[in-house]
Amino acid sequence: MNDRMKQTCQQLLTAFFKEFPNPPLQAKANRILKRFMALQIAMPGKPGGWAGGMVYAVSSIGAGMPGVLNSEIEKAFDVSMGTIYKRAAKIRQRVHIEFNSQKKERDCEMGKNLFSQRAIKGMQEFSKYMAIVIRNAMEDFHCQNLSDAQMKELNPIIRNAIYTAMYAYESSEKSTRSKSFVEFHLLSIPKYWEEPELLKGFKESEEKLSGRAPAPGK
Repeated sequence: MNDRMKQTCQQLLTAFFKEFPNPPLQAKANRILKRFMALQIAMPGKPGGWAGGMVYAVSSIGAGMPGVLNSEIEKAFDVSMGTIYKRAAKIRQRVHIEFNSQKKERDCEMGKNLFSQRAIKGMQEFSKYMAIVIRNAMEDFHCQNLSDAQMKELNPIIRNAIYTAMYAYESSEKSTRSKSFVEFHLLSIPKYWEEPELLKGFKESEEKLSGRAPAPGK
């Protein structure tokens, strides 16, 4: 059974990276597949959940593949993101990757050298502020499309991604790793994204306080 699972997972990974090329991530996912299968761990459910979980588990940001929509990942592996999240968590736990313990130690040491504890705490607090604004803006979407359990899993992903983005941006002039991270994600921004706008509720409140009438059609 594991041989069939490995073959199917490999086929899914090959097809996925053919459509969304990312050689470094593909190499990591293939190494994880080989290592995971060597442990002879039971892999219940669809192969797509495990293959997608491997991509998710080894992503440089820990939150999927940059530049690829969750809907595209779901279509490629024929499973929900909820299933992929669960498989990714089990993969990290079983093969002890956790974004590489030695890498985490280097990152920790880098953080001590680049920022004071006060600066780190400030970025963490501001990340939580930004995350709660996003969380509140998503409330209607949450009620209509996400369960409380899914939202609970999404919340730390949002917080950690914001903090990582802020940390990397602020340290990009001192760290080549941070500079590469920022440049990679800037290049990953889809061309079809609209320019950011103020949230409707905030904009309307600002207009009322300023005495300006709301813009027509808004």
